[in-house]
Amino acid sequence: MRTILIKNLTGDPKTYVGQTIAASEEYTLQDGEDVLFRKDSNLFVDVSSGDAQVSNSAGILDPISAWSWILGDNITIAQKSDSQGEKIAAHVSSKPIFPGKSFYATWTGAGDNCTGDANDGEIGGGELLVFKFENGDTEMSKKARFHPMHGDFYIHDGYIKWSGACIGSTITVTINADATVLQQSTNLDLVVDNDGWVSYSTGGPGTGTHGFAANPVLVPRSYSWDGDWNYSTAAGLTPNFAGTGGFKISTSGKIIHTFVQKMPLIGNADNYMKLCSEESTLMPSGFFIDVIVSCPLGDNTLEAAAIIYAYRQKTTHTP
Repeated sequence: MRTILIKNLTGDPKTYVGQTIAASEEYTLQDGEDVLFRKDSNLFVDVSSGDAQVSNSAGILDPISAWSWILGDNITIAQKSDSQGEKIAAHVSSKPIFPGKSFYATWTGAGDNCTGDANDGEIGGGELLVFKFENGDTEMSKKARFHPMHGDFYIHDGYIKWSGACIGSTITVTINADATVLQQSTNLDLVVDNDGWVSYSTGGPGTGTHGFAANPVLVPRSYSWDGDWNYSTAAGLTPNFAGTGGFKISTSGKIIHTFVQKMPLIGNADNYMKLCSEESTLMPSGFFIDVIVSCPLGDNTLEAAAIIYAYRQKTTHTP
């Protein structure tokens, strides 16, 4: 494990990816945390400006060496800006970079086939993100799922076009988590509260009422830290009996993130409009995209289509 120590050189607390470092205090990254910290733009700014100091086992690093060390995996930042002193000159890219993985940009108007039928896993085999309203229709929803057999999937941007939209028509795009499936036959270590949240029985193994029937879908709680579970690549899934964990598990589906919130559609958009983002968001197994087009009047012939711009490890299905 590489040693990465971050020191806050300011007089105020600094928070990076949910970890607060008090004024003049230090924090040593745990195994796997470098993957999260390297994506924090505030940390990048603070390291560049000198508000944060990075050290490894050999000692304190200058800003350029520091960020190269955080990135790891022999990734280096080769340029300095001669006109700006020791500031970092960087090429910004939303493409994920992880050791042993390659990602490719792809545009798709459909998710994968995740139905479990004979064509299960077909890339682009899901329902088309095309919407055609008839008189009386007030809302249509299309879901895009991406099969975990094809590796990691990161959503980046989206595109939308439409015609015949009346006043009040909108589009909403959300990232959702599927419900976690339970059973009541074996490994009954879990309990379920009245709201459907799943936790580990405080009585220990075998003292619960339910067990997992499939891999659980983790609902992030990094904004409130009220989860019943912790997860890390090193320790895996572990219970948090204090209720201060980073994840919850639910027997019902949950909206995780609203990418587009009721964007008004009026008249016609003959060309695709780009919904820009500066970052790429991982879609873990059990997550899906829900595109919802609404026309509350229900008396039009609204038509719309959406495209997802993403990075994924595999873009073509070859059985």
